[in-house]
Amino acid sequence: AAGIILTSISGGYNLDLFSYLFGNILTVTLTEIFFAIIVFLTVVATVIILYDDLLAITFDEELARTMGVQTGKINTVLFLLTAVAAVLAMKVAGIMLVSAMLIIPPLTALQLSLSFRMTIFTSIIFSVLSVILGITMAFLLNLPAGGTIVVLNIFFLLCVFFARKLMAFGR
Repeated sequence: AAGIILTSISGGYNLDLFSYLFGNILTVTLTEIFFAIIVFLTVVATVIILYDDLLAITFDEELARTMGVQTGKINTVLFLLTAVAAVLAMKVAGIMLVSAMLIIPPLTALQLSLSFRMTIFTSIIFSVLSVILGITMAFLLNLPAGGTIVVLNIFFLLCVFFARKLMAFGR
């Protein structure tokens, strides 16, 4: 992410390749925003409806299967929703940064949360906060939005990690 920002500042890149690999929020159309809202609502509804099954699968897939949870179907739905969300995110964040944006907010949330439900909500908070702040900073500082968002995500992760270490050290 830092390399993307530095490359952008230096001007040494091909805009088309750069946009494809690292995203460009300015190329997002109203249709894509509409689809993103539909995907968002679908993901939220799916998590709410399948929450207990997702929780069971997360902790022990074999036990969930013996309890009658249709793990294959739920995993397929989860994979499809993740793939659709990732493809939509590629337009803004680019191929290289989508994985970081999918991994870092939940990893940060896991450092703070004691329950599955709290991890989901905390991850959403970190994601939304990093996107809003990242886009704002990118606009004000003329930086690529995707790289700025990921740098903020890493910053949040490091802050939470070191805050936990300091709190543990103080005990």
